[in-house]
Amino acid sequence: RQHMRGTVLFHAGLQAALATGCETFIEIGPQPHLKALAVRADESLENRIVISATRQRKDWDQMLQTLATLYVRGQKIDWAGFDKAYRRVRVALPTYPFERQRYWLANDDADNAQEVWKRSAAAAISQSNLAPIGIDANSFAAKWECLQRLTVAEILKTLRKFGAFAAPGTSHDAKSLTASCGISSAHTKLMDRWLSRLCEAGYLERDGSRFRNRAPLSDPDVTNAWREAEILLSDDPFVLEYLLNCSKRLRGVLLGTTSPLETLFPGGSPDLARNLYENSGGARYANLIMAAAVQAACMAAPANPRLRILELGGGTGATTAAVLPILPAHRVSYRFTDVSELFLQRASSRFSQYGFVQYGLLDIENEEQLAAYAASFDVVIAANVVHATRDLQSTLSGIAGLLAPGGTVLLLETTKDLAWHDITTGLIEGWQKSDDDLRATKTLLGVEEWSTALRAAGFEEVIAAPEAGSVAEDIGLHVIMAHGSSHHASPIRASSFTTAAGDVSWVAPHAAELSAAPAIDTLLREAPPSERRAILLDAVSEEIARVLRLPADAAPKKRDRLMDLGLDSLMAVELRNRLALRLGMDSLPATLIFDYPTPDAIAGYLLDCLQSETRPSTDTASPKAASNKRLTAEEVADLPEEDVAMLLRSRLSR
Repeated sequence: RQHMRGTVLFHAGLQAALATGCETFIEIGPQPHLKALAVRADESLENRIVISATRQRKDWDQMLQTLATLYVRGQKIDWAGFDKAYRRVRVALPTYPFERQRYWLANDDADNAQEVWKRSAAAAISQSNLAPIGIDANSFAAKWECLQRLTVAEILKTLRKFGAFAAPGTSHDAKSLTASCGISSAHTKLMDRWLSRLCEAGYLERDGSRFRNRAPLSDPDVTNAWREAEILLSDDPFVLEYLLNCSKRLRGVLLGTTSPLETLFPGGSPDLARNLYENSGGARYANLIMAAAVQAACMAAPANPRLRILELGGGTGATTAAVLPILPAHRVSYRFTDVSELFLQRASSRFSQYGFVQYGLLDIENEEQLAAYAASFDVVIAANVVHATRDLQSTLSGIAGLLAPGGTVLLLETTKDLAWHDITTGLIEGWQKSDDDLRATKTLLGVEEWSTALRAAGFEEVIAAPEAGSVAEDIGLHVIMAHGSSHHASPIRASSFTTAAGDVSWVAPHAAELSAAPAIDTLLREAPPSERRAILLDAVSEEIARVLRLPADAAPKKRDRLMDLGLDSLMAVELRNRLALRLGMDSLPATLIFDYPTPDAIAGYLLDCLQSETRPSTDTASPKAASNKRLTAEEVADLPEEDVAMLLRSRLSR
């Protein structure tokens, strides 16, 4: 405070330093502003002041240049401290000028990149010929046929409940089907696949771009279909658990009363999704291929500098968990990224023992973010991420730009369009995003299509593991590897990631944590009616601050739009669960945060719920369906224009 309000006395301080005999000065800061002031007062200081950083040069380059300058001027350098984080090798130099031996360090970047590619590709193919214990690659074809029958039965059951095709000769396309059944328009592409499935199974006939039935949809034997699935999936309980959870929530997701995220993260818990992507049979097989390839790349690369690895869309950390334990910490720097802060918090807690891992937000569809890390990584990995983008060719070109010359990309992708996806992963938003000429109406690509797309994005070599003809192809998962061009420049940028040693952490909400919070029921009973909304608003704001990890002095304002504060879909589920626990409610609608986008709106809705005799249920008590009561005219007037527009769209779409 005194420094900000008082006289700085910079010139007097500089003169005092000179009077003590100081010969060299180092300016610490992002740009040498103080050097300019000092030289203006005394031109003799021009060569006596060195700088730590400048916007015109890369930070590391500038610091090394300054260090070299100080050394040449006779300053004592702590070289042991400088080298502490690196493994150095002594090189014997020629002892006299005529010894014909080259001793300059060669620029072997291209050769190193080629060796990394060859070793990692070979390791991926080798690992793909091995199946983890307990996994029978020959069993997958029968499993998928069984699940195809189950999928058709579930589709028939669901459409019959909606009253679709009840009369013979009914004609629908995807749009008319969603409109007639009250299905959310977000699932139009999914309904198109459902209609095609029923056509292939003989229940519908194509009529141009529409589908027609000769007879009402038959009542499927769903019980027997599930019994068969349970038998065939007895060795893969995590896929079975996922199917059961999706079936339970299928109707609510289609109606828009249940968040699609509940199919993967029921109640906000990451356990189901983690088991599916980490411990199910196919996932274990594919993750081991990824791990073997990354480890081989690390061992093939020079120990100094470290191999720079970027993981895109790390999510639950399923692939990360397979890769990190086998990497030598002193030879690699690893950056875990995702579009969700919640995933970063969970990952930093889960992988805290790996000090070489950093965490950061990165959206592969955001050109500005990609540009900030252009040519900054030797290896880029992504598991079941790239297909969930709008324009696949643009995404692959963006990933190519992240790689240093000759870098390697590894994509773990689902390469078989299996029927059971249409009642599980097909419900998720990312599955509906595809909007490019490469995929037309589908979401997934086969191996050959991936190869074509990667080459079009500038990659020079592409391989897939398992190889063509392998029995493991029936699993429907491949690791697609591509070798980048070695001819483009490599402008390394500064990083904005946080290290594992930082304060990034996440703690799941539980009863013990919430018990310390004020008892809302008691407070509400004792407070006069005029104060109850304010009490709820305080509680809502506290929980929002906890989910967003906001400091105490940065609590959200009552009409702040939560999405503008950084609340994503997963955080919305987390917030809903915390509020339900805090308020002692059995459940709150999955769409709560989207229907009531501000703290004040949420507080008003919760007050209505607590004062009524009924409690909302997950599938039927969405604010859109449970009550005609909406925001008051005063509340609507206080909302931003985009929120008002959103409310109008939601009413018109009913």
